[in-house]
Amino acid sequence: MANSLPGSRITRTPPRDNWWKTQLRLPPIGPTPDRRRYDWEISEIVPGSGKYAGSAGAIQVRHPITGARSELGSLAIADAERQWIWDHRAELERQAVAKFEAMEITDAGAVRSGTFTGLHQAKGSELALQVIGKHQLGR
Repeated sequence: MANSLPGSRITRTPPRDNWWKTQLRLPPIGPTPDRRRYDWEISEIVPGSGKYAGSAGAIQVRHPITGARSELGSLAIADAERQWIWDHRAELERQAVAKFEAMEITDAGAVRSGTFTGLHQAKGSELALQVIGKHQLGR
């Protein structure tokens, strides 16, 4: 059987109890080319629910030109990072910048299919710089 994707591998295990086992292993997939990266100010940290009750559930960002607000409900971070963001929300809201990837930004300035990937301080925000710096240094 020929491999249909570059870097993929198909393995077949001999029959056991009259069943063949076939596995398709695909190469790792990196960032998709149809997603772009953005850095926008955090306007609000939204509380989580269910499994994420008591931690950050979503991050609301503000479009730098239109002022439109959008929620990044997909947080591609560890649970401990999610909890740290929730515990420091007062220092981060309107003083830190969310890094995220999105499929599209609409004409009105809304984020389509956004995924939060990290944060950094807003320009001129000394408090956010101190909080983020201490966290990254593990203090």
